[in-house]
Amino acid sequence: MNDPAVLPEKTARLRPPRLSVHLFGLAVVLVWGLGLVLIPTPAARGQAALPTVRLVAPTDGQVFTAPATVPLAAQVDDDRRQIKAVEFDVGTRRNSKITRLSHPPYRVTWQPVMPNGPGARYALTALVTYADGSRARSAPVRIQVVPPAPTPPPTDRPGKPRRWWVYLTPKEGKALFRSPFFAAIRGDADRYYLNGLDVPRSALDHASRYVNRMGAAQELLSATYFALKWGKYGGRADPELAPYLERIAANWLEILASGPAALYTENLPQHEGMLSGHNEKAPFVPGWYEADIALRWWMLGALPSYDAVRDDLPGDVRATVDTWLATLGDRLIANTYDNAFNRGTSAHGQAQVIALVLQDRERFERAFDGRHGFRDPLRWLTYPPTTRRGQEACRGLFPARPGLTAQLGGDRASDGPHGVGIVSHTFQALAVFAHAARNGGDPRWDVVASEPGRKRFQEVFDTWFAVAGPLNESFVRYCRCLENASNPGGRAWTTPMLLDEKLWSGLAFFDRRFLGIGTLSATDTARWTWPGPNLRGGDVGVARPRIGQEALWKERARLFLSLDKPVGPVPVESGTALSGEYFRRYRVDR
Repeated sequence: MNDPAVLPEKTARLRPPRLSVHLFGLAVVLVWGLGLVLIPTPAARGQAALPTVRLVAPTDGQVFTAPATVPLAAQVDDDRRQIKAVEFDVGTRRNSKITRLSHPPYRVTWQPVMPNGPGARYALTALVTYADGSRARSAPVRIQVVPPAPTPPPTDRPGKPRRWWVYLTPKEGKALFRSPFFAAIRGDADRYYLNGLDVPRSALDHASRYVNRMGAAQELLSATYFALKWGKYGGRADPELAPYLERIAANWLEILASGPAALYTENLPQHEGMLSGHNEKAPFVPGWYEADIALRWWMLGALPSYDAVRDDLPGDVRATVDTWLATLGDRLIANTYDNAFNRGTSAHGQAQVIALVLQDRERFERAFDGRHGFRDPLRWLTYPPTTRRGQEACRGLFPARPGLTAQLGGDRASDGPHGVGIVSHTFQALAVFAHAARNGGDPRWDVVASEPGRKRFQEVFDTWFAVAGPLNESFVRYCRCLENASNPGGRAWTTPMLLDEKLWSGLAFFDRRFLGIGTLSATDTARWTWPGPNLRGGDVGVARPRIGQEALWKERARLFLSLDKPVGPVPVESGTALSGEYFRRYRVDR
């Protein structure tokens, strides 16, 4: 009985096995007797369920040279669940998404806009989202975009005196500063553009709100800078000028980052990611698609306004912009459209304006005297009313007068906007040529002032002044007839859309009567619509402050004509009144 190995039956007991609990990292270990049970913690279960994603391109610490194209590539290591999307982000702010991809491979290229100029640093991440809503973000990859190594500009190297003034002369800058319109010009520059644009990038064609506002920004900021520099400070630098110059430089670098000139194409719809036709809501894809169209309304303003600041920009910025413009100019002058077509005058006019801004006489005169040059623009401004088959009913609606273009007359007549656009592009370019010619350039560049051309040009001016007044209604009927014939069953083009400041301001450089015509009024903003055939209707996004830019166009013409004070409304002989209300009514229904 004293043997401990033998116990009486009534005293025998079953002792429960000992339980101990041990926590090791992400698991709980239960020791139950001689057995072990491993139980994952909730944290471990959650971590195992989440997908993992990592950026495989670019590499951390990689340095790119502006304007940069950064490859982005993500790899999802956990493929047990259905992936809904992979998103690439920059930074941690709201609205920092670069793009979102729904299908593999998760690769894309990105061009940093660099709001703070070259030298900016970026933290890039990838965010994967599963179909069940779970998400995981990659570790950040940090890159830097640095300015290119300074290279000599292609023309007019720093330190060499300029040859001519393209945009404004110092005398005109002083007069602009004293102008009663300068408050409106500077007001729009400060209010809408000095702190950057408030619209995102979209498809880079002329219907893009981004393109239109960037063009207005560069012109208003440059004109304000130049007027303050010469009118207030006598050509000296001053801290008040610095914010304007910095913003102008940053905008030009953003323009370059939006797409290298090498990506220019003449056919927008062929590019992946673009919608059919012109649409400001088409997604952004790098490149200036149909740049002859995208930048056509920069010809009188944004492009020549670079001349107002070019001497004062940092050397590396100036060299970068010069090179980009020269490359773009080469592509534009090679455009295969003849100047009898809207796209021809647009592309070739821009190329010649760019050459003057770059102070490159050889480049300009090679284009000016070449096949697509503007040495004799009357060649495409002297067509009779339509002789095109199928448009016989239109012939008697408008009299035969000098000034009709190929797309308004002859056997090529098609519609109003393209035909009027040729006149706008031609005289906007000729205005820039004439300003350079009379302010340091060659007098022969001012083709309107040459003899015997002056008399023939005056006949053209008389026609378009009549279109603004007594012949307005017949001109609109004629254009609507052309449009109905060339697009049977479709909606009529918005013919009066181009009977606005873009037309009258170019003509005003040569005939003061046009200074009193147009939409310029106290109206601060305006919008226009474009419901044309085969196009997506609705706002195409000008929606910009108007009085400042349009006042600037008219003031530049007034100063060029050496008039002492702004010109008021000009009376017409008879017919339709030149009211702002009429010209604000851009849309014409059939």
